[in-house]
Amino acid sequence: EKNFDEVVKSVIKKQDKNALVKKLYPDSVLFFADERFSFENSCFKTAYLVIDNLQKEGVGALNAEMKHLLEKKNLKIFFPREVSNFKLTFLKENSNVVIDGNLKNAVEIMLKKATKKSISYLSTQAELVFLAKADGTNLFMKKLSRNSEFSKIENKYEMSPDVAYMVGFLSEPASSEVVLDPYAEKGMIAYIRSMCFKKANVIANDADKDAAAALKKRAKALKDKTYSVLNYDFLADNFPIKFIDKVVSDLTNLAYQNTFRANEFYTEFFEKLYDLKIK
Repeated sequence: EKNFDEVVKSVIKKQDKNALVKKLYPDSVLFFADERFSFENSCFKTAYLVIDNLQKEGVGALNAEMKHLLEKKNLKIFFPREVSNFKLTFLKENSNVVIDGNLKNAVEIMLKKATKKSISYLSTQAELVFLAKADGTNLFMKKLSRNSEFSKIENKYEMSPDVAYMVGFLSEPASSEVVLDPYAEKGMIAYIRSMCFKKANVIANDADKDAAAALKKRAKALKDKTYSVLNYDFLADNFPIKFIDKVVSDLTNLAYQNTFRANEFYTEFFEKLYDLKIK
């Protein structure tokens, strides 16, 4: 994600302090980390293992990478036994890059031998990718599988789990703290905070009864005693929780409400945080 590169670097270093991280582009970083590095349930949407690379600019950049790959001796690419076929994808950031048909056919034959699998352009089991970057970096990669819990809860109508993970990470999670999302709506931020950053009390609150009911339904999947749901107006005097360490919330959805008045709301909101002595 553009503008998230520094956050991603921090996530990598937090998980493996010995990782070497280099920023490549606004939307990507290159890093070397321990083989146990986990991509699941974090900020990574996709992950690839680079098998071969070449620096070459111009319209024939991908052709040069394919030639380079064909010159490799005894190339072997391993997929799990249950995988019967794989998808072969060609991606190019420069539309002028041209792919030679004969080279492509030769590469397909070689990859079938190297993997002992068939190629299906509709396959969802596995994927190999040729990528030509705008700066002349050409990569041949294997897409890594991610059996993530995030895929089970992802919904196009709310914040994506990986972005919610970054929001939680930026809040500097600590053990035994009380974290409140006062405008939780469907509760993605609070849910991911509880699932991925343990040993903290997470409270998801929403003044709407239907939203609170949906929050309670989602909460059952967590089976976590440190996660709770409330149905109150956060700005009202009767809001019951008085000891809160951090407020982590997405307030942008409030702007869609007909009664929302930005200046009035933010004045009351920050006064409330001040009164509660929120860090």
